[in-house]
Amino acid sequence: DYRGYGRSQGKRRLQAILSDYREIIAHLNALPYPRRLYYGMSFGGIVLLDALEASDDEKSVVIDSTPSRLSNYGCPPAHDPVNNLPEDSSDFLFISGDRDPVVSFNAQRELLELARQRGAAVLRDPQFSHPFMDTDMENHDRRRRAVEGFLLDGHTEQP
Repeated sequence: DYRGYGRSQGKRRLQAILSDYREIIAHLNALPYPRRLYYGMSFGGIVLLDALEASDDEKSVVIDSTPSRLSNYGCPPAHDPVNNLPEDSSDFLFISGDRDPVVSFNAQRELLELARQRGAAVLRDPQFSHPFMDTDMENHDRRRRAVEGFLLDGHTEQP
């Protein structure tokens, strides 16, 4: 629940949201967890990629239905997901759905291609819509299993 959205107080500002994410990540990093699991979807994926920065902790990260660039909407290019993707992305899974009406595959293509080049797993499913917008429960369950499998076991379920 980002600042200024839903029932949260404050104004919607990217820097405020990034600050919140960084504070949460720093707090979690200070705890004795052996591994961290992150799931960012859509705008959350943009912010998560930016907030994780050069984190070298033991982690698994799923980025679901996130566009390649935010600068197309007037934000500084420093916040573009393609500019915040780690050189070693082997602990990442990216998910894209061909039926996504919010973030099209073309809007994700550059990020997905770069992620694959940097060692990330990429799951592109022709039946997936935007997260939580799948009308078919089987598609919703397949996405959930893919996320769960990657975060908990380090593998992906292919469609």
